[in-house]
Amino acid sequence: MPERHPLNAPGPFYVENDRCISCGWPMICAPDLMCTNEELDKAGHCYFKRQPYSAGEFEQALLAIDQSCCGGVRYAGGDPLIREMMARRGLQEYCDD
Repeated sequence: MPERHPLNAPGPFYVENDRCISCGWPMICAPDLMCTNEELDKAGHCYFKRQPYSAGEFEQALLAIDQSCCGGVRYAGGDPLIREMMARRGLQEYCDD
């Protein structure tokens, strides 16, 4: 299983440690959920500042997974509905088993 960046909020959505290339795109896709803290992490690594709770926020999280240029945004939960949504979008490889 991939290692999580230590600043990720606890929960199923996360960014892998040392995978971010500081492009900023995941924060554009999920501004309510993701950020970067350049003070704590000199490279500007993105992470989930909080987990999604509403349908719109889940859409943001899935868009961040889909649009991540480095493939480091992942889902490690067991919710069958979210996994089905990811499968329909061809994002199964970003689900942890």
